[in-house]
Amino acid sequence: MRALPMTVITILLVGLFAGCTVKPGSLKDSGSAANSTSAKPPLLVQVVEAKASTATGDLLIPAALSVEVAAMVLAQRDGIISQLAAQEGARVSKGQVIALLSGDDDLRAQLKQAELVQAGVDAGARCRARAVQG
Repeated sequence: MRALPMTVITILLVGLFAGCTVKPGSLKDSGSAANSTSAKPPLLVQVVEAKASTATGDLLIPAALSVEVAAMVLAQRDGIISQLAAQEGARVSKGQVIALLSGDDDLRAQLKQAELVQAGVDAGARCRARAVQG
């Protein structure tokens, strides 16, 4: 007995929803204002096949940047940068040379000259010591 009311309700719902379906073109209203205007012509479309390529040019993207670790970079002496060994923004490690200062060549020449003078003084002292002993 109980199955009979459920069957009747199911049949009624199916019939109700079947009556609610609309077929395409069945709602044409010849007297409406929307249909009285002329139809717009179709748009012309071009189709282009997408291909992978490398982008050229500049791309500017606004952004806010922050650093995780800050480092203080100090020169041990004054001078003008003659050669830059690392680009701005590049990762560098502790002790890595990032720039050469002008005047290095002059200082190296002075050091070499001082070393030669010292070697001459040492050689002269050894000669005198042998002469005194000998």
